[in-house]
Amino acid sequence: MTCSMSLPAEVYLKVLSNLRPLDLAVLSRCSRSQKQIVLPILYKTLSLQLWGGDPDGSSTLLLRTLSANPRLRYYIREVEVVNASSTLWTSGHSKLLGILLCSILTHPDRITSFRWKAGLLQTHIFFPGLVALECTQILNWTDVLWVRWHLLHCPSLKSLRLHLSKRISRHAGQWFLSQLSLRHVKDLCLQGADLSAMNIDVVDSLESLELKLCHGLDAFLARMISHGVPQSLKVLRIAGNITLKRLECFLSTVASRVQLEELSLRIGGVAETASTRFIRAIAPKVSNLVLDFRRDLCDPRTSVKYSIKDFQDMVSSLPMLTSVGVALDLRNPKYIRRYQRTKLEKGGFMEKSNLKSIHLRGHCVPLKRCIGDAKHLADPFAEISMARACGNTISNKNHMSLLACLMRSGRN
Repeated sequence: MTCSMSLPAEVYLKVLSNLRPLDLAVLSRCSRSQKQIVLPILYKTLSLQLWGGDPDGSSTLLLRTLSANPRLRYYIREVEVVNASSTLWTSGHSKLLGILLCSILTHPDRITSFRWKAGLLQTHIFFPGLVALECTQILNWTDVLWVRWHLLHCPSLKSLRLHLSKRISRHAGQWFLSQLSLRHVKDLCLQGADLSAMNIDVVDSLESLELKLCHGLDAFLARMISHGVPQSLKVLRIAGNITLKRLECFLSTVASRVQLEELSLRIGGVAETASTRFIRAIAPKVSNLVLDFRRDLCDPRTSVKYSIKDFQDMVSSLPMLTSVGVALDLRNPKYIRRYQRTKLEKGGFMEKSNLKSIHLRGHCVPLKRCIGDAKHLADPFAEISMARACGNTISNKNHMSLLACLMRSGRN
């Protein structure tokens, strides 16, 4: 591969992969050689953004182009269908979308990624070469059998993300999970599933496990303790109602076998947080950490908050930490009548930290106070970063840019 700037092929492709579709389209018209390079990147992903069942402007243009130029369909590797509107989805929308996809996806064996977040699943198209499968609405037996077919016939499938709808029958859901076979899957995410019937052997080869709002979570973690946590596990995300005692027992078992790189806990039905000392003990090399303990799992306003001292101890004792999401109580307890923030101790933990971002979980306060809280947390880190930059006393590896503090309610 050659290019006008004589860049290495890998670098040039990396640059192209970060360009907007409009820029790629312009570049493809420059020359024949550029066209051959750019077209596979430009049409790699069939992304349909729907609003109430109707495609937006860019999706309409893409569909029109693919309909007029059948040769371009050969380049499609990834399919993403998202209904971004809350408007009621009708069976008519699903039928039209199914006909449309059948006419566009003329090479289903070349599809490696399929993400479906819109209405009824189109179960009449099969993709034997899938690497990643994500479906947010598993509604009936047909959907279950469609997913099971891909689990049995896609040896390259590595990532599976499923949301079992409340509309699916209990029998269908339990049968699917009891027969679940994940011989090649490394990344598993289940939402709304009944884990009481799930085959525990499926976790043996997982590198990433995410369980969101699943029934029988407490008992499933107990079974994992007895069965044994896979040594390949690197990422663990749990969102659900579980006793703190069971959670700590499970995490202690995990820590005895693996070194987690990412740990995310959104736990409901608790009145206290897990101690920072316990978190440091079970995940000393974690780089991404989320801790959100709530009395009511679905209400971010009930988050039980850590103190500023807990936060400082956590950051100082986890040297690999780059991103943290945590519910923090910034109020200074000495001031009762008016809101006064607790100051962070400068030096020590900040200078050694690699922290890049903070997400304040459950921070349900007025916008003006949100902005003030974000500035209060970010300023001390920014001052140290500026001092380092001016003095050139630190390597690029440890240099820290301005800390981003995101204020959201934290449901995810």
